[in-house]
Amino acid sequence: MTQVQEQKEFFADFGNKTGDTVTAIELASINAGKETYRALGLALPAGRIEIWGLIVFCTQGLYFYVAPSENYITAMMRQASHEKAPEEQFISISSLEEFKTSLPPRKWYSVIFNESKYRIDASFRRDGITHYFSFTTHKPAFEIQKRMQQYKK
Repeated sequence: MTQVQEQKEFFADFGNKTGDTVTAIELASINAGKETYRALGLALPAGRIEIWGLIVFCTQGLYFYVAPSENYITAMMRQASHEKAPEEQFISISSLEEFKTSLPPRKWYSVIFNESKYRIDASFRRDGITHYFSFTTHKPAFEIQKRMQQYKK
């Protein structure tokens, strides 16, 4: 199967699960604290501090999708302990209460260390508590954040 065919299949499958039409995807990770992952409804794999997935842009909503994955060692340990295999996860970002994004401020050393060019800071509220997290993107963050702004309530 070619990459184009896989992408079309993913778009169709995701559309069936959400009832929404996928228009674009972007590779990204979410980095957050344990309480924020819990508030997002995402399970952080053991031994990791971030979750890699796809920001999924749809006609009606914005989502974050995480494919089920594990490395060989983790799979062996999981099988030995009879734990469940990883499952796919996805959340509706656009339905988060008071969801906001911003780009990190540029510092004098941004010319040397470019990581802020690929970071989007985000926040949302759940049960009266504001939670903070960040996306790390593969494309410049300002392009992706600009597209995310379309989904503001």
